[in-house]
Amino acid sequence: ILYDEQPSTWKQSWKQRMRWAKGFYQIDGRYLGDLTKGVLTAKGRRLAFYDILMTVLPASLLTIAILGFVLWVMASAGLMPYYVRLVFQREMLWFVFKTIGGFWISLMIIGAITVGMEWDRIETNNWAKIKHLLLFPLFLLSYLPISIQALFSKVHWAPIEHHSTEELNKKNEQ
Repeated sequence: ILYDEQPSTWKQSWKQRMRWAKGFYQIDGRYLGDLTKGVLTAKGRRLAFYDILMTVLPASLLTIAILGFVLWVMASAGLMPYYVRLVFQREMLWFVFKTIGGFWISLMIIGAITVGMEWDRIETNNWAKIKHLLLFPLFLLSYLPISIQALFSKVHWAPIEHHSTEELNKKNEQ
């Protein structure tokens, strides 16, 4: 078990991920400008600023914005002549297909590298490792609706107990 508290229900898992998404938005609101400035101006530390910026940058929000733009273009194409509308809609659907396909393949590669490097440390059978790797992009796609809901929802904050790895191992052995 990798977490201090395992969610016992789907609803609890959703709430935990909602807290994380809301927390990233709060971090973005407070530090995004400073991090961006650091990437552009901090001599000798630009890579460190870039690393943190990519960690907290809301990729799901960017994805939602791009898909919103595509929907807007497809809707506006309805006002264009028939042939132009068909071309725009076909191109936008192809763009969405390529985007989702690229997203899926990229996540599979990232997941495969991680699973490959940690293969012996992952405590399950080989089939389960591969099955979960194939489902990893689907799990991350679940953050899109969570990210949208986190924009408009108030999230209840509860303190989370943090333990050392040694304490967690003892707890998990019991």
